[in-house]
Amino acid sequence: MCLITSQKKALIAEYDLTVYKWLNVDRYSDGSVSYSAPYQKTDYILNELYTTEIADVEGNWDKCAFDNIDSKALDKLYKDSEGRDNWNPSWYSGDEPADVRYIGSGFHACLTLERAKSIEFMSNKRIFECTIPAGSEYYLNPSNLIVSNNIIIHKEIEE
Repeated sequence: MCLITSQKKALIAEYDLTVYKWLNVDRYSDGSVSYSAPYQKTDYILNELYTTEIADVEGNWDKCAFDNIDSKALDKLYKDSEGRDNWNPSWYSGDEPADVRYIGSGFHACLTLERAKSIEFMSNKRIFECTIPAGSEYYLNPSNLIVSNNIIIHKEIEE
């Protein structure tokens, strides 16, 4: 998974940002519960601050849209001079690749609960309310996805 954006430099959060993240939830017979990220398998403890480096994807293998909503938003924005979509290096064959950045490492989340709920292939995961603390670095993309260098996972969103 990567965040595709034309944003070249990180923004700095001036205040805490509420975001939403999908996690695996495993419940054990002894009553304990574990939380982990679906792709990177990072384990989380609720209400703890996690910090990482934001880094670009290396190579072309993971330079793809997150979902159909993301793909459609990218298609609208990134076109070559002949009107062809040109943000995905694995299928674009024109001479003018979009000036975008592909961010792989970082804490990926959604800016809104509605955006998080729109991700159909996460049906066996759970949505969590999270905070990107003030002072954190972050990047945005046009389909309301975000990646940051800091995150705190708070609580599961009950539906």
